[in-house]
Amino acid sequence: MTAYRGRNIRRAAILATIVVAAAVLSSCQVARVGARCRSGFGRNATHVLVCRNHRWTRLMTIGEYARILIARNQPPVSGPTLVHGWQVNGVGWATTTLGGTAYIGGEFSAARAHDGSSSLPRGNLVAVNTGTGQPTGFRADTNGRVRALATDGARLYVAGSFTSINGVARNHLAALDLQTGAVLPGWVHNTDNDVYALSVGGGRLYAAGNFSQIDGAARQRVASIDLATNHLNGFVANASGGGVNAVAVTADGSRVYLGGVYSSVNGTPTTALTALNSSGGVVPVPFAGVRGSALDLEVGAFGVLFAAFGDDANEAVAFNPMTGARLWGFACVGDAQAIHAIGSKVFSGFHQSCAGDPTAHLITTDFGGHLQGFKPVFDGFWGVRDLAGDSSALVIAGDFTTIDGQAAQGFAIFRPSP
Repeated sequence: MTAYRGRNIRRAAILATIVVAAAVLSSCQVARVGARCRSGFGRNATHVLVCRNHRWTRLMTIGEYARILIARNQPPVSGPTLVHGWQVNGVGWATTTLGGTAYIGGEFSAARAHDGSSSLPRGNLVAVNTGTGQPTGFRADTNGRVRALATDGARLYVAGSFTSINGVARNHLAALDLQTGAVLPGWVHNTDNDVYALSVGGGRLYAAGNFSQIDGAARQRVASIDLATNHLNGFVANASGGGVNAVAVTADGSRVYLGGVYSSVNGTPTTALTALNSSGGVVPVPFAGVRGSALDLEVGAFGVLFAAFGDDANEAVAFNPMTGARLWGFACVGDAQAIHAIGSKVFSGFHQSCAGDPTAHLITTDFGGHLQGFKPVFDGFWGVRDLAGDSSALVIAGDFTTIDGQAAQGFAIFRPSP
């Protein structure tokens, strides 16, 4: 009887959410994609629209909007479980997922089973099945650290401090076959220094770091490659005075966000967190309470901008990207190094300690910034370096050897409890 009553309550909550969603949408003005606008949100028959650059732009489908609201009203999933798969013999710096595969990059030379029964050579990059934690047949060894990973669903983009991958010369940036790890021969975009971050959106790949040239063309710390033509495009955002640690682009490519220790972009004074248009021009968004520099950025549902700040700011923050208003923030002792949203949850990775707990390198909040119960215990100091995943798995890359007392060096996979 209790279970039956619980199901009825959840169904009622879902129905109420759908009614609320319909009411909110009915209050939005009906608009046409591409028509001129001033600000705010609108709708048409199939999509929720947002006013960007004074034009109505698709934000998400009405179905996606309803699913997000429903997810926000579901009870939190309790007790995600650690997948007892493999680990690496070093540090994880980057991760991304596609389907049932997680790609982990960093500084290591081998992947090995948790019980030590077997080992495989893997040079700074490995792919594992998110269900079992077992390595796949993918192999792409590099001769230097892998700092960033991204995918457009057709290729895996890899960035870092390497100059070769699978024995093929590639300076700091490469594109690989998702299944095998083979270096794609027609995709060659070399930079003259390290690449720290990647983001895909609007048919482009954005790269950020500490370089000054790509393909022999001047691009100061930020560059953009058109994925259809395989050429550099007209996006120019020369960052001066320091490196760019993070980059994130909206799905439609209309906004690009940078984080780092630079002091200007294209001659415009700006630092820590900056909004750009699709050409690279600085958009004067007054992000509130910004200190330190953004080490990781992500554009989430409803266009919310999530930022992980370090350099003495040490907090995870959610912003309204159009106004710069802070929606919420959560501070810890060490740098916030990674941030990632899955459904109605936001995961933030730190180093050193959080809330007075030196083992707390990961916090979980809802979209309102309220703390949730999931808080695994990590060993080590530097903690979580990167986060990825979807509703089926959360993937954590970092500098740790155990989680909750169990062997999990370099990366870990958590799956929701049934």
